[in-house]
Amino acid sequence: MVRLAAHQGIGIVPQGGNTSYCAAATPDASGRQIIVSLERMDRIREVDPVAMSISVDAGAILKNVQDAAATAGLLLPLSLGAEGSCRIGGNIGTNAGGLSVVKYGMTRDLLLGIEAVLSDGTVVSDMRKLRKNNTGYDIKQCFVGSEGTLGIVTGAVLRLAPLPIRRATGWLKLAMGAPLAELLTLVRRESTDLLTMFEFMTARSIALASEAMTNPPSVGAGAGGTVLAELTSSSRHLDLDGLMEAVLAEAIESGWIEDAFLAQSGSQRSARETIPEGEKRRNGSVKQSSRLAGTVV
Repeated sequence: MVRLAAHQGIGIVPQGGNTSYCAAATPDASGRQIIVSLERMDRIREVDPVAMSISVDAGAILKNVQDAAATAGLLLPLSLGAEGSCRIGGNIGTNAGGLSVVKYGMTRDLLLGIEAVLSDGTVVSDMRKLRKNNTGYDIKQCFVGSEGTLGIVTGAVLRLAPLPIRRATGWLKLAMGAPLAELLTLVRRESTDLLTMFEFMTARSIALASEAMTNPPSVGAGAGGTVLAELTSSSRHLDLDGLMEAVLAEAIESGWIEDAFLAQSGSQRSARETIPEGEKRRNGSVKQSSRLAGTVV
């Protein structure tokens, strides 16, 4: 099909979960483009607990891949608000980040292998699970963030991690002018790099999120905004709440935060993901894309 489209000069627009705010998966008005949906290519091909990897079709929904990994006692670290409907191919095409970048990196850092169809119909297949691999060019990385301009991703091998069984989430009300970089360094150092999430939100963003939530957080933002910080561990022996409290006490002594709480509800932890909905209720928000929609493959 790709070869035929190329021969006829017809553009191809790959589509995954259609969760993007940037319309990058939307064809233009020329009438010379076709949509290729990956939604039916949704197999979980293999979970390998020894190699700590998972092989999937590009149309697999992120949440389903997370669940398959969790069933094997492992974690797919990629986590974002649209995980219930976004698909792995789209995550690769946009180099999705999500909540856990501070510890696990972007999608680029989780990708071990790839399968893709180029514009002439050639299938590139490099679905290896190796982590220590220095053989030649790293072709798979060319497709990360390419948004379908180099080919259509049809499969991927993703890196997994031990499944966290304990977590401590801190809600930090920042003082005006709090040095975020120094605060991040403090939390990472004193938590022995157990920090998984460190999300800054302005006071206005918290207000917008609260308007959109049926169960908004009971604590607001500080004068300098809010940081949501989370420690996680796969060990049964670590007291993460006590560690988080000690780190927050040191930050308060430094004058960087006005007050801090351990998050007691899911609404506090999910506040970040509700900000775009709150923005839309206030007449929309501005997003950006790294390319024009409908680029010919």
